[in-house]
Amino acid sequence: TYRENQQSAQAMHSFSGAIGETLYIYGNAIKLLLEFEWPQRFLIFGLGLGYIELTLAALVSPSQEKPDLFIASLESNPQLSQRFQDWLFNDPLTLPSDFLKAYRNAQMQIEGQLGVLQIREKLAGLAQQKKWQLLGAYSQESVAQNLFHCILFDPYSPKTQPDLWSFESLRNILQTTCAPNAIFATYAANSTLK
Repeated sequence: TYRENQQSAQAMHSFSGAIGETLYIYGNAIKLLLEFEWPQRFLIFGLGLGYIELTLAALVSPSQEKPDLFIASLESNPQLSQRFQDWLFNDPLTLPSDFLKAYRNAQMQIEGQLGVLQIREKLAGLAQQKKWQLLGAYSQESVAQNLFHCILFDPYSPKTQPDLWSFESLRNILQTTCAPNAIFATYAANSTLK
């Protein structure tokens, strides 16, 4: 678990449950998009510990990767974004031990369950090729002029990100980011989103 602040501590709910949730909900959406052979344009709401991004890197094999592959990840917590980038691109041993342990465990579990190795390196390579971008909080401007074929919606919580949990916001997100053929996957549930 995280100890640095209350928001981070809450983010690390059941580790094995979070990996299972990611593979079941978001992994299946990724696989479905690959089966449909639609453009490989993914929008991820909520980087968190990068489970969805690592899963995506594992599932899009080099033989399936199309030239149009593009992944945009949105994260409103700058500390989570920076830590994940530090883990991907810098010496991971400089990270606080709880972050390093969480990232390594996520990588090992995802690689083990999907039978794919070196997903950290693959995701870093996608970033270097400008096929994956880590952006800040969602705004219409942050994803302007981009339509996505797979929306992986995993916002943190209604308490910390109320703007992503209202019916009006969700409708606006869908109207402005979804391509005509699109998959929307979420584990998020409250009375508004049900």
